[in-house]
Amino acid sequence: MTGFSSFSRAGTFPFCLLRRRRGAVELFFAALFAAFCVVHVVVTVRWMVLPFPLEYREWAHVAAARTMAAGASPYEPGPGFYLYGFLYPGLGALWQRCTGADPAFFLRLLSYLCTWAAALLAAGEIRRRAGGVAAPAAGAALLLCTGWLNVTGSAHPAPLGTLLLVAACAVARKGRAWAAALLVVAAFYVKPYFLAGLLPVGLYFLMAGRRRFLHFSCALLAAGCLSVWGVRQLWPGYFVCNVVHHFNMSTFSLPHLARQLAWLGVFFFPLALTAFAAVRRRPRLLFDDVWLLSAVTLFFVWLRLAGHVGAFLSYAYQLWLPPLVVFALSPGVRLPHFPCRRVCLFALLLVFSLGLSAWRFNLVAPPSEAQRAAWRRAQADVRRAAAATSACFSPLFAEMAGGSKMVSLNTGETEYAPSLSSDRALMLRLFPETERFRQF
Repeated sequence: MTGFSSFSRAGTFPFCLLRRRRGAVELFFAALFAAFCVVHVVVTVRWMVLPFPLEYREWAHVAAARTMAAGASPYEPGPGFYLYGFLYPGLGALWQRCTGADPAFFLRLLSYLCTWAAALLAAGEIRRRAGGVAAPAAGAALLLCTGWLNVTGSAHPAPLGTLLLVAACAVARKGRAWAAALLVVAAFYVKPYFLAGLLPVGLYFLMAGRRRFLHFSCALLAAGCLSVWGVRQLWPGYFVCNVVHHFNMSTFSLPHLARQLAWLGVFFFPLALTAFAAVRRRPRLLFDDVWLLSAVTLFFVWLRLAGHVGAFLSYAYQLWLPPLVVFALSPGVRLPHFPCRRVCLFALLLVFSLGLSAWRFNLVAPPSEAQRAAWRRAQADVRRAAAATSACFSPLFAEMAGGSKMVSLNTGETEYAPSLSSDRALMLRLFPETERFRQF
């Protein structure tokens, strides 16, 4: 008995072998995810350097940055009005003012860097909770899906909003109520639906204690009121473009929502199963873990947003996938009767993250030389047309029109002009600037 007890259980031969085997499996998965990330970077950069739009609204963001760099407002009636928050094009305008360089490529790069920053911040949270390298690598690979729909590395503000959402959850976990409130307010000025982060973060502080919730509420109210007052002084039409527009464009289609749920069930059922099992076994965990609370709460928010026929899966990737990934890859959840849960989960995540990214992103060869030649011919046509006319009506050629000193009358936003008018008494009282957009 004494001889047997002199050996620690972890030091005996079978357990050493199992421990080494687990380490080898973890390194194998980490290497695969790292290879995937390298491929993602290489392919994305090849798309980012292309001269034509990767997504039809790209030039709307570029045009807004140029307008702000020139000291004008992009939130006024007339050609080129902008339907998103000012933080993203504001960074592009700052780049142009400081360097004199055009902001088009910078905004693409900024979007992709925000995607990576959100992925790495979440991976750091996973490493803090799970340790090792496989789980953080898996989380980073999955969260490279948070970029804009179908076009990774395109100039779009959504990755910046996702980064602010992930950062808000991270600082809330540390108990920093004021910082979390400021990040939530800032996210609203990227795209309004990122204000949904207010719900889980507020609930988390409410359950954490009255003092922290009071700090969070005061900071949110102060920052929100001051920012609203300041924005209305600078850009009176801002909330018409970013609030009235979204209320008017809000739609809900149950079949559209069902199609998205089917796709999410295919790609993310391992993650969803983990969260469901955790809530079922330990309901209290829902209010003790800000990542689980955010994943569950933002999923229900997404159920309303996803009925909007103008979006397909994008809100899911940008809102509830990041906190779901952080929680599901943590070691604190054990599925009953599933002893190999982590190895099987990693295998499923590997298959589905690669499949998802290949389907959702342009992880294929960029356009052929024939397609590039067609684009160059189209550019030449636009240059010749510039001598005969001073206006361009195509969002695809908005960038080319700007380089040819033509007025671009459509950067991908002008079809939304009717959404800037409202007859609702509440809207007219809250946003009297709506009347200025009515004639336009």
